[in-house]
Amino acid sequence: MWKKLKTVEGPKIVIVGNSAVAFGVDSALLQEELEADGFEYAVCNFGLYGAIGTRAMLDLSEKYIKKDDIVLFMPEINAQSLSLYFSAKDFWYAADSDFSLLFSLDGVAGTMAGTFASFVAEKYTYIRKGGYADSGNLYTRGAFDENCDMKNVERAYNKMDGRYDSNNPISFESSLIGAEFSDYVNNYYETLKEKGAEMYFVFCPVNEAAVSDFEAIDPFCDFLRSEFKFSLLGSPYSSLYEAEWFYDSNVHLNESGMIVHTLTLLNNLKNLFGSTTPNNTPFPEKPEIPPPENVGGADNSDAVYFEYEKEGSGYKIVALNAEGKGKKHLTIPGVYNERPVLSLAAETFSGNKTIESVTIQENITSLPDNLFSDCTSLRTIKLMQADPEKLGVGYGLLNGTRRDCYIYVPDTSLGIYHNNYFWGHYVGRYKTY
Repeated sequence: MWKKLKTVEGPKIVIVGNSAVAFGVDSALLQEELEADGFEYAVCNFGLYGAIGTRAMLDLSEKYIKKDDIVLFMPEINAQSLSLYFSAKDFWYAADSDFSLLFSLDGVAGTMAGTFASFVAEKYTYIRKGGYADSGNLYTRGAFDENCDMKNVERAYNKMDGRYDSNNPISFESSLIGAEFSDYVNNYYETLKEKGAEMYFVFCPVNEAAVSDFEAIDPFCDFLRSEFKFSLLGSPYSSLYEAEWFYDSNVHLNESGMIVHTLTLLNNLKNLFGSTTPNNTPFPEKPEIPPPENVGGADNSDAVYFEYEKEGSGYKIVALNAEGKGKKHLTIPGVYNERPVLSLAAETFSGNKTIESVTIQENITSLPDNLFSDCTSLRTIKLMQADPEKLGVGYGLLNGTRRDCYIYVPDTSLGIYHNNYFWGHYVGRYKTY
């Protein structure tokens, strides 16, 4: 990604942001469509793991933006991406194959130095075991093609519980953007402007099912116009998509969704260039979300200790019943009343001071934040799911738990959990079985 940005010749369109860029833009398709319309631009995706921080992507790209280039700034709509947040540890892993990346960062030398020892120690641990940390198929170099587009792994349909990630609702609030971030981005823009490049704010894809307040969108746009010195390109409403177009988060598109958003960006650019020619690429069919997987063979011995509500083709656990509140060890059932158990309400265990261990079977596809809040006796959360990509989680699963409460995963899955985009947040809280 960085190498392509440095070496590509001629004018280019650079899409700077977070992982929504990697999941949401087919740069090869965008370039092909523009060339067919007579616009000769190389298209470079420049969005990666959101935990690294937007600031790093700005720093890394600034030097290589040239005269006549166009930068599309496409950050995700959340507090972390719209701030100067920077994860030094995650950046060490990103720079592991090319440490020259470090020299393009601005003002983070101390932070990088402070995390170097832990990075080396963790890497040495994996080398001693005879390999490297496994991150599954999705978040590896092999997932990207030669154009740095995430097209080498299957992302066929929405796999989120309830069609959206309830742990991370999308809020269009002006308070997400601080003055320091605005100043940093505006300074980046001023540098590009002096070089003769253009810059525009474009909206990342957003799962409309996850939007908490649609009425806040227009005021948010007005705030962006007042804060940033560069223009907005396109409407936020054209980047709001139905849940079927997404994959594993409210901003990560599946394969078909990637084409849809690429065509949205294409239309925005054609409007900018004054082109009215039709696109060559047909609009894809909306993917169907398959029914829940068969849960035959699940342990349902504790099904009598929960309260349920009907949800779609199955049931949602909403609470412990009176007898369940007195149990120290519980397993989430796979089936209740001959129908699958699909999900858990955030209040299911909250405040229970008796429970010591909970086993989550493979039928559960998402764990809500604060699920174990104030469970002061809880020490064990056992996950039967070997593939973290099939089990959604936010950053607040362990809110209100003891420091010696651990997440137990299969021994062969530890590396995948460590390096998963979402589950990596809980490194240091894992044990294996």
